[in-house]
Formats: sequence, C-alpha cells, structure tokens
Amino acid sequence: MGKKSKEDTIIIDPSEELPLGGFGTASLACGIVGFIIAPILFCPLAIVFGAIGMHHKQRYATGGFVLGIIGLAWMAYQISNALQSFLSVFGG
Repeated sequence: MGKKSKEDTIIIDPSEELPLGGFGTASLACGIVGFIIAPILFCPLAIVFGAIGMHHKQRYATGGFVLGIIGLAWMAYQISNALQSFLSVFGG
C-alpha cells in the first residue's frame, strides 16, 4: 500500500488507485438508472451493490450507494406528496 518514512507518515504512491470492480460500477449504474427511471427497483440494488463494493474498496461504490439512498428518499417524498394530493381531492 504505502511506505512509512522515518517520521511515521504514510507516503501514498499515486499509481495505487482503487480498483474499478464489478460491484462498484454496478452500484453507480443502478444508482443513476434508479434515480432517473425506476427507483423502486434499482435504488435498493445500488445500495446493496454499493455496500459490497465499499467492503471490497472499489472506486465507484460510494457514489452508487449515495445515489441509491437519495433515490429512495426522493421516491418516499414523491409518494407522500401523491398520497397527500389524493386524500385532499377524495377526502379521507
């Protein structure tokens, strides 16, 4: 990983980047698709793939994980607004 110098500081080699990995990339792709098209299906997948990818320290896993959480929160907000509108029109 990194080398330790005499002062016990870690020197990180810039050529050592996080690997792309399948779970990180799948998490980001599911997060983007879930945020735009179908959050009920793809956002939970983005969260699961992102958690697995972060465990394996893959590059795009955190972005997909965060997009999955934001997508689910946005979906819950939209459902609550739709339910409130429905109840205001039809009583309840």
